[in-house]
Amino acid sequence: MQLMLVLLAGLTIIVIWALFTHRPIARGGPRILAYDIGTLAAALVIGSVVGKWIHSGAAPDPDKWALHLYLAIMAGGMGFNITIAVAGILRNLVFFPRLSTAVAQGPPNRR
Repeated sequence: MQLMLVLLAGLTIIVIWALFTHRPIARGGPRILAYDIGTLAAALVIGSVVGKWIHSGAAPDPDKWALHLYLAIMAGGMGFNITIAVAGILRNLVFFPRLSTAVAQGPPNRR
């Protein structure tokens, strides 16, 4: 159980790092930053709702409270990670598409 929590924490760090480092090349830096912060806020809400939903839907068994809590943490953490990953993909492909490499490098050399 501890190994899975460590792996979830590592995956969360990697997903957040990828969100902030793989930004599109576009004009609109403050808008992209606002989108990223909104993504983190939405992911926190979605992860919390999923975790609470899983935890509250568990059978009220006092012997297995730790297992239900663990499953709620894992489900909420994965909801958080999936939300950030999907929002990052949508950011790069739909909302702020990357400029082509030819445009980003400038005009071609003329002879």
